[in-house]
Amino acid sequence: MKLAHHFGITFDTARRDVLKLTSSGQAVRIHGGLMEAKLNNVPGFVTRTHIQSPIKAKMAKLASQEVHPGGLYFIGASTTLMQMCELLGQVNTTVVTNSIDNAIRLTLHELPAVELLGGKIDKGNRYTYSLETLAKLDNYTFDSTFLGTSKIQADGITIVDAYDATIIKKVIVRSKKSFLLPKSINLRPRILLRINLLTLRISTF
Repeated sequence: MKLAHHFGITFDTARRDVLKLTSSGQAVRIHGGLMEAKLNNVPGFVTRTHIQSPIKAKMAKLASQEVHPGGLYFIGASTTLMQMCELLGQVNTTVVTNSIDNAIRLTLHELPAVELLGGKIDKGNRYTYSLETLAKLDNYTFDSTFLGTSKIQADGITIVDAYDATIIKKVIVRSKKSFLLPKSINLRPRILLRINLLTLRISTF
C-alpha cells in the first residue's frame, strides 16, 4: 500500500487508519487512494462513481430486490442506483430513467425494457430534463420509484440540483411507493432543496 510506504508505517496501521477515516466520514475511498470529505461540498457525479463503498453496493442489491417482473419502475440519477441497474439484467420488467449512465447499464442485457426520458443533458450530473418530460410523466403510474438523495431530514429530502428536484417531485407523485437511497458519505449538499414528504409514501432502507 502506497500510504504505508509514504508515511513509513506498517500495512496494518495504514489499513486501520483508512478504515477509521472513511467510517467517520472524514474521507472517502476512491480508486487508487483517498479523497478528503469536505463538509461543504458534494463530489461531482463522475468522482462519486470511483468511490468504493460496500454500503452503496449493499443498498443497490437491496433496491434491486424490490424490482419484480411485469412492473413499471422509475430509477433516478445516482451512483448507487447505477450499481442497482447493473443487477437487473434478468428481470422482465420496464424501467424509465432520466439517467444516461443508468440507461447505458440497462442496455447491456436483453432485459429489462428501458425508456430514457429526453430533453437537455446536464453533463455534470449526467441526466436529462425538459418541460416536455415533466408533462410526459403525467402519463405514467410507477409501481416504485428509486431515488438517490444527499440528505434525509424529518421534513423532506435534499437534492443537489433544482432541475433534478423538479423531476423527482413529479415522479414521487406518480408512484405507488418510493425508495430513497442516501449517499453513504457524510457530506452536506451544495444546494438544499427539500421535498415535503408528509403526504407522500416513502420507504427507506
